[in-house]
Amino acid sequence: PEGADFDPTVSRDGKWIAFASTQHRPTSDIYIKSVNGRTITQLTADPANDVMPAISPDGQRIAFCSSRGGNWDIFAMAVSGGQAVQITGDLSHELHPSWSPDGKKLVFCRLGETSGRWEMWVLDVMGSSSAEFLGYGMFPQWCPVAKTGADGRDKILFQRSRERGDRAFGLWTIDYRSGDASSPTE
Repeated sequence: PEGADFDPTVSRDGKWIAFASTQHRPTSDIYIKSVNGRTITQLTADPANDVMPAISPDGQRIAFCSSRGGNWDIFAMAVSGGQAVQITGDLSHELHPSWSPDGKKLVFCRLGETSGRWEMWVLDVMGSSSAEFLGYGMFPQWCPVAKTGADGRDKILFQRSRERGDRAFGLWTIDYRSGDASSPTE
């Protein structure tokens, strides 16, 4: 009767926790609270579901997924609240945003309309370029430390189904630099 709390994330400085919750109604909203505090602030109040929050490296913005457009899209807003800005607007489902170490890009997964598989994409948050396809996988997580991959590239961790035998998933990484994703490693 009290609702459920899920999709927790902690800010990089360790001061804030953001999460999704159905505390106040059947659909989920995004909430934030200080790690050491008791006050919980509701950031979204859309009738649709808002889930999978990700706090930007500077702690100023939250990216999240919302079904407010009839399918899952990525939105972003200030951690202090206010208007959410739609980041993606594709007809396919887009989920699980993760910020680049500099806070300028998001990696997320999209259910490919043609492939029918989960695909990973990178998008400039300021909208200066189109989304860049990285490969097949889901639940991408950008390494919070820049240039930890080969040749000074960023490392992105993700989950991918094994394409032979069973339906189990494996954990993979890729080394990413704008325009190039390389060295997929299980």
